[in-house]
Amino acid sequence: MNYKSTQSFPKIITLRENSPPVRIHVSEMGYSDVFGGNEDQMKRYTSQVFSKHNHLFRKSNVLIGMLWADPITLAKTLDIFGLSKEEKWEDNLGIYSWVIHNNEHFPKDPISCGEGIIRLGKELEYRKTTKNIEDYLFSFPEQYCFP
Repeated sequence: MNYKSTQSFPKIITLRENSPPVRIHVSEMGYSDVFGGNEDQMKRYTSQVFSKHNHLFRKSNVLIGMLWADPITLAKTLDIFGLSKEEKWEDNLGIYSWVIHNNEHFPKDPISCGEGIIRLGKELEYRKTTKNIEDYLFSFPEQYCFP
């Protein structure tokens, strides 16, 4: 199978100090137009999201996010997936999901796009090769999932 992505994610940001820790895939949609390619602006926005909506993520031990912007409205969007902390790391973890537009939670919006789900699947596949959450957060080989 020759899969060709229709959307690129030029940046991956890991926020190990966040509680719970987060890995964010930054989409080309919004990377330049909204954030100017500036990682500090991206981190500032995501920090605001995680601070305001912290109560949503209580049952997660790690978060995986897709950061993008609507090409027309330039609304900043973060699709967030939480890996349940109710199971052991090596188990088949439950997944929670949230959609945040311009720092407001939209529980009835679609959880992500197809490309975001594919990336999430690759992250989850990689997670199964790691011993624990620390190994996962500190040993991420980008070439494993995202050449």
